Amino acid sequence: MFHYLSTRVIRHPMRFLAAWIVLLAASLFAIFGGYGTDGLFDRLTSKITPTQGTQSAKFVVLINEDSENEQLILLFSGIAIPQDLPQIQPKVTQAAEEIQKIPGVKQITNPLENLKDPRNQALLAKNQEGFALLVVVSGATGNETLASLHKVEDYAQQWVKDQKLPNLKVNSLSEKLIGEEINDLSREDLAKGELISLPVALLLLVVIFGGLIAAGLPLAGAVAAIVVSLAGVWTITFLMDVNSFVINIITIIGLALSIDYGLLIVSRFREEILRQTQPLDEKRLPRRPRQPNVAKAVQVTIQTAGRTVFYSAVTIAAAISGLFVFPNAVFKMIGYGGVLATLIAVAAALTLVPALILLSARYLIRPGILSRIPGLRKLSQGVGDQSDDHGIFSKLAKDIQKRPIITTLIITGILIVMSVPVGQLKVRTDMHDYLPQESQQKVAYEQVQTQYPALATAQIQALYPAKSGNVEALKEKLESYPGVTLVTAQPVSENPDYLKLDIHMGEQDPLSDQVLSDVRQIRTEYPEMVVGGPAAVQEDLNQSLKDHALAASGIVIGAVFILLFAMTGSLIVPLKALILNCFSLVASLGATTWLFQGGHLGLPQVVGLETFIVACVLAFGFGLSMDYEVFLVARIKEYWDQTEDNDRAVQIGLQRSGRIVTSAAVIIVAVFFGFVAGELVPIKEIGIALALTVITDATLVRMLLVPATMTIMGRWNWWAPKPLRKLHEKIEIKH
Repeated sequence: MFHYLSTRVIRHPMRFLAAWIVLLAASLFAIFGGYGTDGLFDRLTSKITPTQGTQSAKFVVLINEDSENEQLILLFSGIAIPQDLPQIQPKVTQAAEEIQKIPGVKQITNPLENLKDPRNQALLAKNQEGFALLVVVSGATGNETLASLHKVEDYAQQWVKDQKLPNLKVNSLSEKLIGEEINDLSREDLAKGELISLPVALLLLVVIFGGLIAAGLPLAGAVAAIVVSLAGVWTITFLMDVNSFVINIITIIGLALSIDYGLLIVSRFREEILRQTQPLDEKRLPRRPRQPNVAKAVQVTIQTAGRTVFYSAVTIAAAISGLFVFPNAVFKMIGYGGVLATLIAVAAALTLVPALILLSARYLIRPGILSRIPGLRKLSQGVGDQSDDHGIFSKLAKDIQKRPIITTLIITGILIVMSVPVGQLKVRTDMHDYLPQESQQKVAYEQVQTQYPALATAQIQALYPAKSGNVEALKEKLESYPGVTLVTAQPVSENPDYLKLDIHMGEQDPLSDQVLSDVRQIRTEYPEMVVGGPAAVQEDLNQSLKDHALAASGIVIGAVFILLFAMTGSLIVPLKALILNCFSLVASLGATTWLFQGGHLGLPQVVGLETFIVACVLAFGFGLSMDYEVFLVARIKEYWDQTEDNDRAVQIGLQRSGRIVTSAAVIIVAVFFGFVAGELVPIKEIGIALALTVITDATLVRMLLVPATMTIMGRWNWWAPKPLRKLHEKIEIKH
């Protein structure tokens, strides 16, 4: 397989390069041009859809809310009621009449027209320092509705300025505006993250390789993989809704894996070519890309490092595929995007990067520019790639092998301490949590929650069969539940068989433990009732995670075990990898919980981590951990096959792969931290969580715990019963 691929790339590097250029051009046009439809970012959504097959999903279907109409709440503050009413009332009435004339406005409710009406009194702020206008807007398309919303917003802002009252302000709130702000922030965060991470990654790669051309190859593969992956997501938007933050997640993962794979491929090529050309002589450097020594080096690279990244990609894709088990659409979308990004990253590493190597081979094996700068020569030599079997990592392995049990106990203790905060982990899914505190929509949302209880979204909503009995008695019973302050009932115009109950609670947090407890109690006592709303969506998602976690884990564990067995022929290596990876993930998640739920180190304090982000961290974090496991074990296995000396294989394997693993980790951590600079809270969470995962895995686990445990196990690392050894001979993907 890899022999055939390497032969094709060596013979036709320009064809592969041209194919990628065409694919990139087509992908860019899809992302930004849309081929006559909307581009990628215009097709994204910010809605959190309920889990399929649950009560909260049934609630959405039965309520059949009119998606054509959008309610905009204009929140005016800085007006003393009733003192300022004589002055402001006629002006507000005139403004309401002007707003009514704006195209797309269907209805406006002005509470100042009749303050004796109890419904209008509910539109006055609790502190008597403001009021709300309700504007119903409708358009033929979502974009037309948004355009009308912005016209109303602009008019209200200008009206406030014209009044020349120092304390008068206006904020606006609507679900579509929240979605638009999340999409805008997602796009800005993506651009900001790439603007920070790509230059930093390039700088670090230059230091590692000592030259710009070698450094640019992994980055070229990364950019190509990201662009094609995003184009793939664009096609998926025609089949299902895609949440905006998924784009950022796919970009982060695609960039991380592409740099990992490109770094390994380029490093292995330089190692192989240096073996053939040492001592290095400018006159002996190849001038033509297909000169025999270059072709041989590329062939060996694809057959060894290419095989490693292939196994890594398939293993990571298998880990991510566990998300498909969950019935929630967002999990599936993250799974599709993650698998797509992984497969395209490995495709670029196996075809585009080798083609670029062949076309730039002469420059790749020249001494890098840093080696000519006296002050930077030692830095490049210290962290750069090399072909020597002796160095800092082999020395580290020897030191660990002197005290493997003590090393294992110390590192295990550190991981246990890091894991402790997991016991306090809370997960939640609330679209409003995505926004930063200073966001206009977040400010308006908080204003509604605190000052306008009648406008606040009820924590619990339910549909009650209209013919089921005394509604007043039901309302009285529900109001006796812990935390419930008010229950209102109204007919459902779209479905006259039901009454809609809005159950308001005194809890500021719509997803608090008390609210979730009441959801469960209502469902138990009133099985005929269909319970929906934010808390019900969270409860159903939590239950879905519990119901499908075992199946998802089984898929991941089974796939990883089979793939690592196919690569190594050992039962011990995959078993140990699974245990260490899980340990590393729990420790990283514990540290993330401590940082965000405690608000430490300047990070935003949250009530709980976003549910989808925790799932992403577990899936992608497991994949990245397995990535480094494959890099390390593949090299150790290579030398074990040659010498059958376990300790020596560990030493050389760590020396050969240690620089790659640590270099890749440093770059990836820099990339993840680049995305933390954005505004969306979930992206900050996944950036920090994955950065901690990589730091923990690449240092404590791969560089210390793996060599220690492999030393303790000795020859047993490579054990498998005889029937499985024969099976391995049949299923192993050979060079």
